[in-house]
Parts: sequence; structure tokens; C-alpha cells
Amino acid sequence: MGQLNDESTQRLSLPTAGRFTVLNQIGQGGMGVLFKGFDPQLNRPIALKFLKKPSSLDRASELRFLNEARAAAALDHPNVCTVYDIGAVGEQVYIAMAYIEGESLKQRISGGPLPFDEAIEVCVQVALGLREAHSKAIVHRDIKPANLLIARSGVVKIVDFGLALLPVEEKVTRENLSVGTPGYMSPEQVKAETVDHRSDLWSLGVTLYEILIGSLPFSAPSIPALAHSIVFDDIDWERVRKTDGGARVEPVLRKLLAKKPNNRYASADELLADLTKLAASHRKDDSFFKPQTCIAVLPFSNLNKTDTEYFSDGLTEELINALAQVDGLRVVSRSSVFAFKGEPIDIKTIGERLKVPTVLEGSVRSAGNRLRVTVQLTNVADGFNLWSERFDRELRDIFELQDEITLRIIEKLKIKLAPTREVVSTDWNSTDRLKAYDLYLEGKYNWNRQTEEGFNKAIICFERAIEVDPLFGAASAGLADALTFFGFHGLAPSLEVFPRARAAATAALQLDPALPDANISMGYVKLYHDWNWVEAEYYLRRAIELNPSSAKAYYSLMLCLVQSGRFEPGRAALQKALDLDPFNMLYHTSRGWLEYYAKRPRVAIEKLEEALALDPTYPELQVALGAAHAEVRLFKQAIDYMERAAGIYGTHPLVQAFLGSTYASANETEKAVQVIAELDRVAENRFVPSVCWAIIYMSLQDTERTFEYLKMAAEARDAFLCWLNVLPISESMRTDSRYSNLLAEIGFDKVNR
Repeated sequence: MGQLNDESTQRLSLPTAGRFTVLNQIGQGGMGVLFKGFDPQLNRPIALKFLKKPSSLDRASELRFLNEARAAAALDHPNVCTVYDIGAVGEQVYIAMAYIEGESLKQRISGGPLPFDEAIEVCVQVALGLREAHSKAIVHRDIKPANLLIARSGVVKIVDFGLALLPVEEKVTRENLSVGTPGYMSPEQVKAETVDHRSDLWSLGVTLYEILIGSLPFSAPSIPALAHSIVFDDIDWERVRKTDGGARVEPVLRKLLAKKPNNRYASADELLADLTKLAASHRKDDSFFKPQTCIAVLPFSNLNKTDTEYFSDGLTEELINALAQVDGLRVVSRSSVFAFKGEPIDIKTIGERLKVPTVLEGSVRSAGNRLRVTVQLTNVADGFNLWSERFDRELRDIFELQDEITLRIIEKLKIKLAPTREVVSTDWNSTDRLKAYDLYLEGKYNWNRQTEEGFNKAIICFERAIEVDPLFGAASAGLADALTFFGFHGLAPSLEVFPRARAAATAALQLDPALPDANISMGYVKLYHDWNWVEAEYYLRRAIELNPSSAKAYYSLMLCLVQSGRFEPGRAALQKALDLDPFNMLYHTSRGWLEYYAKRPRVAIEKLEEALALDPTYPELQVALGAAHAEVRLFKQAIDYMERAAGIYGTHPLVQAFLGSTYASANETEKAVQVIAELDRVAENRFVPSVCWAIIYMSLQDTERTFEYLKMAAEARDAFLCWLNVLPISESMRTDSRYSNLLAEIGFDKVNR
């Protein structure tokens, strides 16, 4: 490849750099020129950043360029632009990184300040990326709108780590030399003093001020005068207070823009807690959508004689997910519509029970590479056929077909797509993508069985799909989802499954940041493994924003809220989940569990008996009823329910733990000890979380053994520890300093209440 000369607009004389194809120039900076490229090996667009002609730059600039690659490559986070490779063609060094469709924050605010909620959301995402960098002892040193890219999905990416301070770095700057961009530099940067992560927080404060107010907090006619202003002048806070939300954001800005680093936020975590409070306070009703139209998509009939039911079920679910992301449309969740699968019930009755005015039904038939899909949209009130159509397509056209059906439904329901919302076809017509998609649908089919065997099969299917097509983000999201299930249900060691889940969720978010399920899975990782309540809540709320009809996202948010003791917003989130998925027995049972953890056992029993009337065979109801009856000391009923649950679940560790706890609370000590012995026996052949023994010993009031097992549970990061903050049977432990120390270790001292 020919070298770049000082003319930044010059095209590269050769079209390749290593294995990458070089396409058109898309930008330039002080050190490098940015091109769009293509990776033929992984079949994806990339960005290629080339260092300018070496003769025009000194050694320090070259080292800074390499510094960028090293810093970014050390980070694996959705809010940091991913570096794929570094190489050289002749004397020209380049960095290959993720290509991001979108615009810089600088471009976004060129038309004026951002609305309050959008500005806070941007800063939350930047803070998340900085938290990851700071955890690796990397200080960016040049946070500003030009270095923040906003993808089309809305995800913010930190770029340009050329000035980053690494834990151990080659000397690239002279002592007593200011490093950064004038206007965004912290006082310590201006004075060429030692900087740390708090300097990045200052720069983020300047950025937040700028995107809210429309100008920088400090300005002057010359750089020396600007430096003096940054170090000595105060900010016009009255101007801040006059903006929308200014009075609420002022305390955050004052702390970010404190002249002395010790007076700023101590960490990005601390900042994130306040930013999420700001975001929540600005929401009028904590709601993310105001649906105008409702629809239920019934399970499509499989007309094939072969066993391909997973395909028709999968197509149904994909259409549900596609429609759920349309603004102004509420879509009934999968579990409620699938409750009618195979049932001889007329459309009007189904519509009335689901409380929707329109119902979509259809059928699927495939033969070789041909696919026939028939759909029908029906008005519930009068049974009038609003639209019906038969689609005969090649199997490779399945993705375009899903988009076409979605658009037709939107058209028939007279829903106007928001300018930022598009239904875009993806070029997925490769053989690998089709094979991966088929494996993905089979994985989802097994996932929806909601059994341990089903989840194991789902994991295998998702892993095979990823092997076939590593760029299929949905498969990575599915894998993360299945792995987190094992983790938070205590079916596998947390230290084994959650790191795998994190890797899969990260891969999915890197490929498609707008995948709601990937955000949910990352939220579970942050909640159940990292014990980072702020980030967990962020990812779960992000999932809701991406898919306002996701009952699963609302349910997941409820778990986060309830575990941290925020029962009222937890009730609101759970009610939204039930509105979207009215026949989901897990959600109905959770109404009782929520009141149990809120220490309202009689209300819990009332809610659970209501659920019992809907489906008396639902297994988890027995466990919840047993726990609630034990709290009101109705031990005979409690034991009956728990023994019934144990008969259904067998040796499920957590069910055994609640059974043993109930025996202990009822003073049936011998039986409680027998359950402990049973857990010991089970643990010889399968994983049993240490917290299970702790729960029983807690009810036996054996303090020392309780803390012995709680310590082991904390070391193993048992997911159930997240319930410790609200677990009713733990009351006797709360006066012990070891218990409060454990709660602090789990992060409950940092919960955003």
C-alpha cells in the first residue's frame, strides 16, 4: 500500500491493508486519517485509522497513535469503540476498529442543545465506558463531544484514546506539558500536574454542561486566558438553573466541575448513581411508552408433516419481537399468546381474554428451499378480516419476509413510524446465516420449554449457531440468556456461567447494541454477578427503551428494584409486565413473592391464592405459598405446600433450602437436619449453592454455621445472595456486624433508592 502524504484527502494508492480492504475516506485528525474498510474474513465493515506520513510527525506522536490502540484494545465494553487489530503497511501504521454508523456528539449538538433526558442518557453511557476504562487504570484525558460517537441505535461509544494514560506506558509527553483539548481540560491538566480518573469526570462535566446549555462553561479570547479561567473562575450557575432540568442537574455539575479533584466524584460509579436518579426523576410516570394500538400474534400453525415446529414457533416469536419495537404499538408477550396454542378457541374470545382489538394468525409450510407463509389480521369486535395474504418465497428470503409482514401490519393498523424508527432489511442471505438462524430458532424453542434439559439443549444450539456465523448477534444474546438462567437459579456455579454470559452478552452488544435481550442478560450479569445495582438498572431500563412491549424487561427490572428494597416502583414494573403478558404464571406468582419480601405475608397469601385460582398446578406457587404461610406461623399449611413443591421439583437445591427452612421455623429440627443431609448427598453429584445451607442454618438460628456458609456463598458469588437484603428470615442476623458487612460487600450500601 502506498504511503499517505500530507494531503489528507489523498486516496490510498493500494486498496488493501493486511487482510482489510480500504474503501473511502471518512475523516481526519491531528495524527491520522480515517477510512471505511471491509474485513472479508469476517464479512463486516470496519474503520481503518492510518498514522499520517511518518516524516511529518515526531516519535511522540507515533507512540500516542499506538497508545490509542493499546488503550482501546484493553477494554471490552459496549460504550467503548472496539479495536480489532493493529498493523503496518511499509512504514504506515494503522488501527482496525469497529465501524460505527452514526454521528459524533459534536455533530449532534451542532443544531443546538440536547433535551434533558437525552443529555443525561448520553452521559450515563459515557460514564459506563469510563468506569470500565478506569477499572483498568486507563485515563482517557480527552473526553469531549468530538470523541463521543452516537450509533444509529443510540449507543454512545468513546473513541480516540491517543492521549490516554495507561497503567504502564512508554513516555510520550514531556514533563510540564499540558495534554488535552483546551476548554475541556481539568485544572490539573491545565497546570500540567498529575492527573487521574477524576480529570475524565471533569471533562465529562464540561461535556454535560455544553450539551445542556449550548456553550462551554469557560471561554476566553486566548488559550492562556482560557487556562486562567478554568483554574480560577466560577461558573454562571444562574444560566444552568434557567434550563430545563437545570435545578436538578446543578448539584451534579457542581461536583463534576469542582476545581479540586478531591471535591469531585470519587468514581464513575458514584456519578452513575446520581445520573440514574436524575433520569428517573425526569420521567413523568416511569413509563417508556404510550401505546395507541394493541395486537396479539397467535402461534403460527406448522403445516409440515416433519418435526419443524420450532421454525413456525420461532417465526411467530420473531414477528412479536419486531412489532414490539414499533412506537405506539403494544404487543402481547409470547407466553400469553402461546397459552392458546392448539386450543379450539375462537378469535373473538381470545381477543377479549387478551384485551386486544386485533389478532394476527398464520401458518407456515416449507418444502426444500421454498417457504409458504399465510397471514391474516382480524378485528376482534366483529371478526372482520382486515388483511390476509399468502407469501411464497425462497427460504433465503425469510428475513426480508419478516420485515415485509411487519411493515404490512403497521400499514393496516395505520401506525405512523417515528422518524428514528425504521424497519430495515438486513443482507442475511448467506448460507451460513440461514443455517445459524435455523439453529437459533431451535435454541429459542428449547429455551421456551423452561426446563433444565431445555436450557442445556438451547445452549448447544446457540453455540453451534455462533460457530456457523460469529456475526449473528441474536445467537450470542440467546446464549447469554440461557447461561444467566443457570446462574440465577443456582443450577451451575456463578463463577462458571456468569463470565461466559458476560462474554456472550458483550459480543451481542458489540454486534447489535439495540438487542433488548442482550441488554437484559448484561443487566443480569451486573446484578447477580457483579453486584453493581446502578449498571444493572441501566441495562434493564435500556432494554425497555429498546422494546417497550417486553414484559421480560419489566419483570427483570422488578427483580432489581425489589432486591434493593424499592418495593413501590417494583410493583409498578411488575404490573406493566402483567399488562403485557397477562397469562404468565411466573409474573402472577411474583406478585406474592414481592409482598413476601416486602414483609407483608398476609397480602402475599392473598395474591398467591388469586394466582392459584388461575392455575393450581403451577409448581412455584407451592414454594411461595409455603414461604408466606411460614411467615404468619401457619406451619402446617406451610409444610404441606413445601412438601408438595419438593415432590414436584425433586432435589432442586433452592426448593430444598426453603423446605429445610420451613421445618426449622416450625421447630421440626430433626427434619431440617435431614434436609441438610440430603443437600450434602445431592452436592456429591451436582452443584449446590452454599447459600442453600445458609438459609436452613439461619432458620435454625445456628449463627456460626450460617456465616460460615454465607462466607463461602460470597466467595462463590452465589446469585441468591442478591435476595439477602430483603429475605424475611434474616431478621435475627441483622444485628450482627458480619451481616451488615456482607450486605455492603454485595453492594447494598450503594443502591440507588
